[in-house]
Amino acid sequence: AEKEFLAAFAEKKSTFDQPLVVPNPYLINPLCALVMFSTKDKVAPTVTIQGKRYERENISHTFKAATEHFLPVLGLYEDFANKVTISLPDGSSITLTINTEKLPADVCRCLNIQASLDYLQDNIMFLTPAGKNLPTAYDYKGDIRWLLTENTMFDIKRVANGNIITGSSRFCHMPYNATGLIEINLLGKIHKEFRLPGNYHHDHFEMEDGNLLAL
Repeated sequence: AEKEFLAAFAEKKSTFDQPLVVPNPYLINPLCALVMFSTKDKVAPTVTIQGKRYERENISHTFKAATEHFLPVLGLYEDFANKVTISLPDGSSITLTINTEKLPADVCRCLNIQASLDYLQDNIMFLTPAGKNLPTAYDYKGDIRWLLTENTMFDIKRVANGNIITGSSRFCHMPYNATGLIEINLLGKIHKEFRLPGNYHHDHFEMEDGNLLAL
């Protein structure tokens, strides 16, 4: 999938005014997209996902200056025409509409979330399964804003390079044993897979030297 969209980007020579938008670029996160374009000069674009109800619900991030831009759009609402604004330091901006579908019926949804926008702000809460559910993340209102359609399990921890490490979706024994760990980014790109001879369950920890301790 990555080879295909990178080849399309190289062929189309997409610009800021007409970027290449790839929904769910790594096929396992239907609530994300990748926006790609080139600029003549190095600029630092800002991506803003507009909230459903209020401007205070917006999720924004400014990326490092570059001439080739590969911008992850994370935190889309399901079954919704999401408005995503990309702006440049010179004041120019474009607004994209990224449509998402309803999530699979087997998603295990939270029934009750007690949080406020003042408290949680633009953060989201990650929940990981210990069985056959799917990992999800919720905003203060209880809307799912992130999901993997692969049944990764147990602890999610962000590591020093910005990726997350969580349990593999390859089960050995129910209910708790997986073959190991995966290092993945929030778009769904799997960078590494660690297979452990004694299986893995529940917890892991990145040490200062970069080694991992895992149960």
